[in-house]
Amino acid sequence: MSTRCCTADSLAYSIDIFCRVIDNFGDAGVLWRLAREMRREGFAVRLIIDDTATLALLAGKARETAVEAISDDKDLKVIHWEKAWSDGPCPLAVADMVVEGFACRLPPDYEGRIIAHQTVWVNIDYFTAEDWIEGCHMLKSILPSTGAEKINYFPGVSRASGGLTIEKGYEAAREAFLSRVPATDALKIFYFSYPTAPVSALATLLANSKQNIELTCSACEAARTLARNVESASTNNVTIKQLGFVPQNGFDELIWASDIAFIRGEDSAARAMLAGVPFIWQIYPQDDGAHWVKLAALTDKMRSHFDHQPVFDAWEQFQHDFNAGQINETAWQSMTKELSALKAGFTRWGEHVRGNANIAERLSQMIQKR
Repeated sequence: MSTRCCTADSLAYSIDIFCRVIDNFGDAGVLWRLAREMRREGFAVRLIIDDTATLALLAGKARETAVEAISDDKDLKVIHWEKAWSDGPCPLAVADMVVEGFACRLPPDYEGRIIAHQTVWVNIDYFTAEDWIEGCHMLKSILPSTGAEKINYFPGVSRASGGLTIEKGYEAAREAFLSRVPATDALKIFYFSYPTAPVSALATLLANSKQNIELTCSACEAARTLARNVESASTNNVTIKQLGFVPQNGFDELIWASDIAFIRGEDSAARAMLAGVPFIWQIYPQDDGAHWVKLAALTDKMRSHFDHQPVFDAWEQFQHDFNAGQINETAWQSMTKELSALKAGFTRWGEHVRGNANIAERLSQMIQKR
């Protein structure tokens, strides 16, 4: 049985994306971006999410926006994930494809009806550059209670992984934006991190820099602290722009306009990689230290894209130390002194990542083979 529906654009399959918000804006950000891109692929999409206030902010709306008003597209609907669905009936009809975000566990009633609808069920896992995902990507697991098959999908940066979500027209939009950015001799830095970052030490480093710096601070706590600390240093070489909350649609431009972007979390890291801009990724820390393995796996894959190995080594060391709560001034000086070489390597890395799989296109192919 199919639940195809007719939209204004085309005869589309229906897709349900389930999301529980755990990691700040990250979970909602990844799946909202995917939902929007699946709609552009021509499908009718429902995003079922337990934290609609967070999603509203990402969509550029007020936190208190009613759930039915979060999306401006009638064929991209947002639905609040009710707690009662955990142990009771779920009123949603099962879609042609179900995307389970980060093993969030579907409502049992909905899950029990999947096999009868011949639904393509995909679990989108967290991003990693580790080699092991290449053997696990697209493997199926079978739910013992119903016999339903779930496909395990692993986003990554190798050609054997699931890739990233890349919007249609991404490169054209980036090139058009960059053509409008005025030239400047200042080092342009965008800052977005967790509160555990070594903000005070970074502020001292920037304030003591001999070059002019244009510092753009996000609305996060750490960025506000950084701005205050730099201002208190009474330095004349750093100009500061403090931003309010930036919706998802405007985030790419902040990275595109930067020489170096400090970013945190999965969605921001993906956008920095696609942009081909030098970044410092503060990876979400895990108690068992697994984040160090993920960070090393990414840098190992990036190394071959850099012709100037000393500047790559300096960047790798600075990023490692930053995640350890320290600022490596020597590594920073090496990075900024050889910024052109650093940018060249990141440009090649961005081209590589953009040439890999596109999650929305892959899911589109999967559902149409159903």
